[in-house]
Amino acid sequence: MKIKFRQVIGAILLTSLISFLIGSFAIWGSYQSDLDVLDRNLNRVISEPLMHPQDAINEALASAEINSVDVAIAFITQSNERTILRESTQFSEMAINSKEIARALSRPIFLHGNQHIRAIAMELPENEYLLFGISTQDLDKNLRSNEVRLLIFILIANFLASLLIIWNSKRQRVRREKDQLQKMQEFLGDAAHELRTPLTVIKGYSELLAQKKMPTQEDERRAFERLESEISRMDTLISDLLLLAEIGETSTVTRSIFDLGELLNNHINDFKVISPAHPVTYICDEVMEYSGSQVHLQRLIQNALLNIDRHTPKDSPVIISLSSKGKEIHLLIEDGGPGLNESVYGEGIRSLRRFDRSRSRETGGSGLGMSIMNAVVVMHKGDFTLRKSSLGGLAIDIRLPISR
Repeated sequence: MKIKFRQVIGAILLTSLISFLIGSFAIWGSYQSDLDVLDRNLNRVISEPLMHPQDAINEALASAEINSVDVAIAFITQSNERTILRESTQFSEMAINSKEIARALSRPIFLHGNQHIRAIAMELPENEYLLFGISTQDLDKNLRSNEVRLLIFILIANFLASLLIIWNSKRQRVRREKDQLQKMQEFLGDAAHELRTPLTVIKGYSELLAQKKMPTQEDERRAFERLESEISRMDTLISDLLLLAEIGETSTVTRSIFDLGELLNNHINDFKVISPAHPVTYICDEVMEYSGSQVHLQRLIQNALLNIDRHTPKDSPVIISLSSKGKEIHLLIEDGGPGLNESVYGEGIRSLRRFDRSRSRETGGSGLGMSIMNAVVVMHKGDFTLRKSSLGGLAIDIRLPISR
């Protein structure tokens, strides 16, 4: 819910900023365009008296009438006394000081005392001036109207952006729930299939023992051993299924910072004790601090080494390397065993996928080790790849992004 709220707020801020920038640019451009029209009107009116300065007043009044411009014209004496020669329909007074007159001689300006008047001046003999002014009230009204329109547009854009974010979030949630439901259905179907074999064996031997159909005590003993073996295998399978379900339901990783190299080295030492005949080469030249789920990565390493112990010849070599490059950690585990079928390499791993179903029965495993390893890597946003190793067996290639 907090993430959705932040998304909506972020969308509103971004939409407001973009709308404000684009709208302000458009409004300012429109205002400047209208202002240029007023300035051109002023320049048209003043052009005639500038060409006939000996009769500037009459030329100015005639030019205003000919050009049909609502312009006010004032005569200003050397002592700054003003006489209105022609009134505008929108104002009757134009207050101006000597500094503004000097500026208005070269270009149109806004009068300091009245920002609603745009004025231009021309100099007459004996330090006298003619002042021409046009009202900008219509421009100012249009500016305020456009600002209100921009505000309304921003509000509408924000409303639509919020609706879009909420709709998209709901659509993603529905799709995610649908995918989770589909995965759960597949998981339950596969789990039922995996549990069916040991349950069938247990049921068969239980019925034989209950009906006392075992010919000898030795057969009965072997039946009990078989029951115990299948129960143990089913227990392992259920534990692995629960772990897969737990990892699949985890949306965020509970992270802690630890030395991945040290964790790996500890398990390699344990492996050397359990399988002393395997020649192991471990390559890691530096401290490899990593932020992740230590419990799940520990299970990943255990599964990888347990697979080597169970499914490779006792004297087959093992090479394990751990390195970091850029923003990822690279873990490569290679063995000199028989490896997997060529068709398997490069394929994606699906939950409950067994590459060799028979070998899990022979060794007592659930056959889900690879699925668990893949799930652990996926929960850390990494990549899990199986390929043929340089030793001729299986290479487990793991790449984990480094969280800063």
